[in-house]
Amino acid sequence: MKWYKHMTNAMNDLFIRDLETEFGDAGYVFWFKTLELIGSQGDDGKMDISETVWRQVIHSRRTDHLRRLYAFATQRGKLEVESLSNGLLRVKCAKFAEYSDNFTKYQKPLQSNFKVTLKQEEDKKKNRIEEDKSTKILADSYYKICDILYSKMLINDSKAKKPDYEKWVKEIDALIRIDKRTEKEITDVIDFCQSDSF
Repeated sequence: MKWYKHMTNAMNDLFIRDLETEFGDAGYVFWFKTLELIGSQGDDGKMDISETVWRQVIHSRRTDHLRRLYAFATQRGKLEVESLSNGLLRVKCAKFAEYSDNFTKYQKPLQSNFKVTLKQEEDKKKNRIEEDKSTKILADSYYKICDILYSKMLINDSKAKKPDYEKWVKEIDALIRIDKRTEKEITDVIDFCQSDSF
């Protein structure tokens, strides 16, 4: 608690009180974790961060909650927050230099390294993009199987009603993923069952 005393002496105590009154312990955590993040980025009193990482560091589950917190700090003149074109936020604390000596002297180390957390987020985003690409490729091949079945049905019955491909795609996915069938096995069965007009 020694570092808290030094920090609150260096800042306006009314701000901390109002923050805690408005948001409870979450307001307290938000403020000091934000200062830790800014301090971990250097002495210039600013940082570039995504809302997701910022939310994780302050242990908030909702983006709207984080936005209300930083809007409160912005209205009180403690922070400036601007959106950057790369999806990050630039957070500035104009008076950070006034109490950075006390802050850096008594701050606890961050539980997770900010740069590592940001890299993990970027890696997750890349993985999601890759998963989306592979899912789209799979879905395209599933739709081709649907087209094969429907075209064979039309050969047997020119009045065959166009099916709900979405349902068929789910069934094809289950055949491949759960039953471990290959696309060739599925198309072979389609050829067999549609080779007779029965």
